[in-house]
Amino acid sequence: MNETLEYRNTSSLRWLLLLGLLGLALLASLQIPATVDLALEMRMVSHPVTKHGVEATSIRKCLENNGPDRIWKFTSHRRSGFFIFTCLLDDGRWGLQIAQLTRAGEWLEKTAFIVKEGSAFELKEYVTARAVEFIGNVATFTL
Repeated sequence: MNETLEYRNTSSLRWLLLLGLLGLALLASLQIPATVDLALEMRMVSHPVTKHGVEATSIRKCLENNGPDRIWKFTSHRRSGFFIFTCLLDDGRWGLQIAQLTRAGEWLEKTAFIVKEGSAFELKEYVTARAVEFIGNVATFTL
Protein backbone atom coordinates (compact mmCIF):
# COMPACT_ATOMS: atom_id res chain seq x y z
CA MET A 1 0.00 0.00 0.00
CA ASN A 2 1.42 3.31 -1.08
CA GLU A 3 0.49 6.31 0.96
CA THR A 4 1.00 9.78 -0.30
CA LEU A 5 1.04 12.66 2.10
CA GLU A 6 0.41 16.08 0.72
CA TYR A 7 1.67 19.08 2.59
CA ARG A 8 0.68 22.60 1.72
CA ASN A 9 2.68 25.58 2.67
CA THR A 10 -0.14 27.56 4.29
CA SER A 11 2.26 30.00 5.90
CA SER A 12 2.96 31.68 2.53
CA LEU A 13 -0.76 31.85 1.72
CA ARG A 14 -1.54 33.45 5.08
CA TRP A 15 1.10 36.12 4.55
CA LEU A 16 -0.11 36.80 1.04
CA LEU A 17 -3.71 37.10 2.23
CA LEU A 18 -2.67 39.37 5.11
CA LEU A 19 -0.68 41.63 2.76
CA GLY A 20 -3.63 41.79 0.36
CA LEU A 21 -6.01 42.79 3.14
CA LEU A 22 -3.58 45.44 4.41
CA GLY A 23 -3.27 46.80 0.87
CA LEU A 24 -7.04 47.06 0.52
CA ALA A 25 -7.32 48.77 3.89
CA LEU A 26 -4.67 51.29 2.86
CA LEU A 27 -6.43 52.03 -0.43
CA ALA A 28 -9.74 52.47 1.35
CA SER A 29 -8.20 54.91 3.82
CA LEU A 30 -6.81 57.06 0.98
CA GLN A 31 -10.16 57.45 -0.78
CA ILE A 32 -11.66 60.92 -0.70
CA PRO A 33 -15.22 60.90 0.60
CA ALA A 34 -17.97 61.87 -1.84
CA THR A 35 -19.10 64.59 0.52
CA VAL A 36 -16.81 66.50 2.81
CA ASP A 37 -18.14 67.05 6.32
CA LEU A 38 -17.50 70.72 6.86
CA ALA A 39 -18.91 73.29 9.20
CA LEU A 40 -17.38 76.68 8.54
CA GLU A 41 -18.68 79.99 9.70
CA MET A 42 -18.77 81.92 6.44
CA ARG A 43 -19.35 85.67 6.27
CA MET A 44 -21.68 86.22 3.33
CA VAL A 45 -21.50 89.27 1.11
CA SER A 46 -24.03 90.81 -1.28
CA HIS A 47 -22.06 90.38 -4.53
CA PRO A 48 -23.05 86.76 -5.31
CA VAL A 49 -26.77 87.42 -5.03
CA THR A 50 -26.57 90.84 -6.70
CA LYS A 51 -24.60 89.47 -9.67
CA HIS A 52 -25.80 85.83 -9.90
CA GLY A 53 -29.21 85.92 -8.23
CA VAL A 54 -31.02 82.68 -7.44
CA GLU A 55 -28.09 80.47 -8.42
CA ALA A 56 -25.99 82.03 -5.65
CA THR A 57 -28.67 81.40 -3.03
CA SER A 58 -29.15 77.84 -4.32
CA ILE A 59 -25.41 77.18 -4.00
CA ARG A 60 -25.33 78.61 -0.48
CA LYS A 61 -28.27 76.40 0.50
CA CYS A 62 -26.68 73.32 -1.10
CA LEU A 63 -23.39 73.88 0.74
CA GLU A 64 -25.19 74.57 4.01
CA ASN A 65 -27.37 71.45 3.77
CA ASN A 66 -25.00 68.98 2.10
CA GLY A 67 -21.51 70.38 2.52
CA PRO A 68 -19.13 70.66 -0.42
CA ASP A 69 -18.59 67.76 -2.79
CA ARG A 70 -14.96 68.79 -3.27
CA ILE A 71 -12.70 71.56 -2.02
CA TRP A 72 -10.10 73.20 -4.26
CA LYS A 73 -7.30 75.62 -3.40
CA PHE A 74 -6.24 78.34 -5.82
CA THR A 75 -2.71 77.90 -7.14
CA SER A 76 -1.93 81.57 -7.83
CA HIS A 77 0.12 83.36 -5.20
CA ARG A 78 -2.17 86.36 -5.78
CA ARG A 79 -5.07 84.21 -4.55
CA SER A 80 -3.41 82.95 -1.39
CA GLY A 81 -6.06 81.68 0.98
CA PHE A 82 -8.72 81.39 -1.73
CA PHE A 83 -10.74 78.17 -1.97
CA ILE A 84 -13.47 76.81 -4.21
CA PHE A 85 -16.28 74.72 -2.73
CA THR A 86 -18.32 72.70 -5.25
CA CYS A 87 -21.81 71.33 -4.80
CA LEU A 88 -24.31 69.35 -6.90
CA LEU A 89 -27.60 71.25 -6.89
CA ASP A 90 -31.05 69.68 -6.74
CA ASP A 91 -31.62 70.43 -10.45
CA GLY A 92 -28.51 68.40 -11.44
CA ARG A 93 -26.27 71.36 -12.20
CA TRP A 94 -22.93 71.93 -10.48
CA GLY A 95 -22.30 75.16 -8.61
CA LEU A 96 -19.30 76.66 -6.90
CA GLN A 97 -18.57 79.11 -4.16
CA ILE A 98 -15.29 80.99 -3.95
CA ALA A 99 -14.24 81.96 -0.45
CA GLN A 100 -11.19 83.48 1.14
CA LEU A 101 -9.62 82.58 4.44
CA THR A 102 -8.39 85.93 5.77
CA ARG A 103 -5.24 86.40 7.82
CA ALA A 104 -7.52 86.93 10.81
CA GLY A 105 -8.86 83.39 10.31
CA GLU A 106 -12.27 84.49 9.05
CA TRP A 107 -13.97 82.86 6.04
CA LEU A 108 -15.25 85.45 3.59
CA GLU A 109 -17.48 84.51 0.67
CA LYS A 110 -16.34 86.17 -2.55
CA THR A 111 -18.84 84.82 -5.07
CA ALA A 112 -21.06 81.85 -5.93
CA PHE A 113 -22.23 80.88 -9.40
CA ILE A 114 -22.82 78.12 -11.94
CA VAL A 115 -20.21 77.77 -14.68
CA LYS A 116 -21.87 77.97 -18.12
CA GLU A 117 -24.61 75.29 -18.23
CA GLY A 118 -23.55 73.67 -14.95
CA SER A 119 -22.19 70.38 -16.28
CA ALA A 120 -19.56 68.43 -14.35
CA PHE A 121 -17.18 68.83 -17.31
CA GLU A 122 -17.59 72.63 -17.43
CA LEU A 123 -17.12 72.90 -13.68
CA LYS A 124 -13.98 70.76 -13.69
CA GLU A 125 -12.55 72.65 -16.66
CA TYR A 126 -13.09 75.97 -14.87
CA VAL A 127 -11.78 74.80 -11.50
CA THR A 128 -8.71 72.87 -12.66
CA ALA A 129 -7.53 75.90 -14.66
CA ARG A 130 -7.28 77.82 -11.39
CA ALA A 131 -6.90 75.42 -8.49
CA VAL A 132 -5.85 72.01 -7.25
CA GLU A 133 -7.94 69.68 -5.14
CA PHE A 134 -7.39 70.36 -1.46
CA ILE A 135 -6.82 67.31 0.67
CA GLY A 136 -6.77 68.04 4.35
CA ASN A 137 -8.90 69.69 6.97
CA VAL A 138 -9.86 73.11 5.66
CA ALA A 139 -11.43 73.96 9.03
CA THR A 140 -7.97 73.95 10.63
CA PHE A 141 -6.08 75.42 7.66
CA THR A 142 -4.09 78.56 8.41
CA LEU A 143 -2.20 81.00 6.20
